[in-house]
Amino acid sequence: METRIQKHAKYRAELLKEGTTTIDTSAAPRKTTSTLPMSSVMNVVEDDATKQYYQTKNKQRNVIILLLGIIVIGLIAAIIIFGIYAFRG
Repeated sequence: METRIQKHAKYRAELLKEGTTTIDTSAAPRKTTSTLPMSSVMNVVEDDATKQYYQTKNKQRNVIILLLGIIVIGLIAAIIIFGIYAFRG
């Protein structure tokens, strides 16, 4: 059974035999990268539409949390009141 490494070696040999790929090993390693510096990525100024979108989503999330809290408090109060009337003895 052929392993992954053997398959890759055979594939590379076929590519080099056909002459479709040339490998330049004489090039020196790069001294720089093409990535952006972290400071420029973190300090990006967002446009107003993006800020407004996130503010709207934040407000909607807060309203949902508030409503769920009110519902839970109402249910707890209803259970307590029901218990007082049901087990008044």
